[in-house]
Amino acid sequence: MPTISPDEKLLITKRQEGIIEIAKLPTGTSILVETAAQIFEIVVQQGYNVSVIGIGKRNFIRQNAEFIGSITQTGMLFAGIIVKDMHLVFKLESGRYTTGCIRAASINNENYHYELWQE
Repeated sequence: MPTISPDEKLLITKRQEGIIEIAKLPTGTSILVETAAQIFEIVVQQGYNVSVIGIGKRNFIRQNAEFIGSITQTGMLFAGIIVKDMHLVFKLESGRYTTGCIRAASINNENYHYELWQE
């Protein structure tokens, strides 16, 4: 199945709902992402480079990774973006990794803390 990208109208809608665009965050920003089975801490490095640790059903130690984006079950990729109800995709040092469905996230920086998609 080929990977497809969202059109501009869908991106605008998702931005209104709240998304996290990794490349727009300062280096050192920490993002906590909760899925049904795991919690990930993602620390922004440069561009789409991050360090990430996963705790939960499939633990993995902190390692450098390339953040690919969020993907729908039908294969639509939101490149470089964390989107609620989609799956994160990383290219870990140990190989590709896809998570469960994103339920909540928070952004933490020395100057602020912001919660997204609270239930």
